[in-house]
Amino acid sequence: MNTSASQLQQPLRPQIQQLETSRLQLLAQRKAGMKFVFGSLFGGVLLGLVAAVAIHPIAAIFAIILGAIATLIIYNLKVAPVDKEFKSQFKLQFMANLIKTLQPGMNYSPLQGISEQMFVSSELSNKRPDRYSSEDLIHGHIDKTKLSLSEVHAEERYETRDSDGDRKTEWRDIFRGILVIADFNKHFNQTVKVFPDVGEKYFGWLGKKMQSLGGKVQRMENPEFKKLFVVYGDDAVETRYLLTPDLQERLIELRQKHGKGVMLVFKDSSLIMGMPSTKDWFEGNIKTPVHDTTQVQNLITELHTCFSIVEDLNLSTRIWTKE
Repeated sequence: MNTSASQLQQPLRPQIQQLETSRLQLLAQRKAGMKFVFGSLFGGVLLGLVAAVAIHPIAAIFAIILGAIATLIIYNLKVAPVDKEFKSQFKLQFMANLIKTLQPGMNYSPLQGISEQMFVSSELSNKRPDRYSSEDLIHGHIDKTKLSLSEVHAEERYETRDSDGDRKTEWRDIFRGILVIADFNKHFNQTVKVFPDVGEKYFGWLGKKMQSLGGKVQRMENPEFKKLFVVYGDDAVETRYLLTPDLQERLIELRQKHGKGVMLVFKDSSLIMGMPSTKDWFEGNIKTPVHDTTQVQNLITELHTCFSIVEDLNLSTRIWTKE
């Protein structure tokens, strides 16, 4: 899984050349659109200054507001559609082929994602989203393991009131990042959750008590694992059957690799993993050449981050076959 950008230049050359030609055309359209945007913005400011001198300062405010509205309209008409078109072409022409080159058994559906129902049933959170979106569905098989993953953004709505009593709506993240669902190679009957352990680390005895509010806490033998994760499961024997000493070591390494926010749920013969992230994954930049080595390498790294989970957790080893 150590593929470099230079290794992929030759097999993807036709797609790169075709997309680069389209990118340059769209970039020219974008630059033309931005001239209208800046012209409208400059005109609004200039009109505001003239109004302030010739009429009244309040008139200047209205002129600037009108200029800002016109600027926004022009941007949405002239620039945003170009960006959207390039984003679509980049994913369909380049990302789809890049994924197939790296993992022939995986497919790419950029406009689809993991459903809200699947997210809720995963139990990564006990909160039901008020607003949910998901895209960049990558699904198929790596070796013997069935794998699905996508970007997910789940939010909840909060209603607050300011000092004047006016109602204000705020949106807070429940989860934002990459959601991975993989086939697990053991039979089990319960749901086991492995979440970052922040309570006991920072709040001591009280944190330990707070942990128990999330379900029945199971204490594992690995001291390093216990520092990093809290495990919820009803059956202690089956929990240890799932979280073997080897898997605990692999989860420690996984956390070091993917960050302290990593969370996992073992449910319905599947492993569900959440990797919190605020960045947009699998995106191309219209201002950057398609063949740019840094951009391609970043995309390869993002894909390897997801695909390597199968190897990191040894999911394709069928010591405990379900068949």
